[in-house]
Amino acid sequence: MRYQDAGLHTNGYTLARKILFDTLGLSVQDQIDGLKGTLGEELLKIHRCYAPGILPLLKSE
Repeated sequence: MRYQDAGLHTNGYTLARKILFDTLGLSVQDQIDGLKGTLGEELLKIHRCYAPGILPLLKSE
């Protein structure tokens, strides 16, 4: 998987939902220029999760 194919990062979903659905009034069926699928399909793409790299560091403190 290439970095640009990773979709949103885990900490970006709350803000993305607020902006896309609450502020802009979009729905999961909407098409947005520049995206390959519907908004819902794009939000379901695999995302980058930092927990596996961060949790060991937090446990070592």
